[in-house]
Amino acid sequence: MNNTIQHNINQLIIKKIKTYCAAKERCIDDVVRKLKTLGCKQNEIHEIVNQLSKENFINEERFASIFAQNKFKLNKWGKIKIIKTLKSKNINEKIITNAIETINNEEYETMLIKIIQNRIKAKNIDPNKYNELQIQKIANYALQKGFEEELIFKILNSIFI
Repeated sequence: MNNTIQHNINQLIIKKIKTYCAAKERCIDDVVRKLKTLGCKQNEIHEIVNQLSKENFINEERFASIFAQNKFKLNKWGKIKIIKTLKSKNINEKIITNAIETINNEEYETMLIKIIQNRIKAKNIDPNKYNELQIQKIANYALQKGFEEELIFKILNSIFI
């Protein structure tokens, strides 16, 4: 393939990937996966990612912070689930820590209390007449959402004891 055609193809890919990044906040891992599906070679991927970073189309710190806030507020995820997901996207530990620190601790605990209260209501559990299995099921639900075991049982103990 001659250089002109290859150059035009690369420009189309760059335009497409910029649109992809502009539509929603993306991390490098997302962009690399997308570029691979578009048939880019490793050296092309590296060049494109560098260009996108320089032009601020991708920014890992911004991505992680927005991701953490959105997953917490919209999906009601706990910190553990957010951290695991960010790690799976190859986000740097320091960036993950900073993103998690943007979550307000009072809002976090309030969110977990609401999740637990809603689960109690949905399962028609009377806080005065309950069994250990019911409490364990509520705890498991909160654990699946990514909340910390210690905090879950602190809240459960305040409700049931």
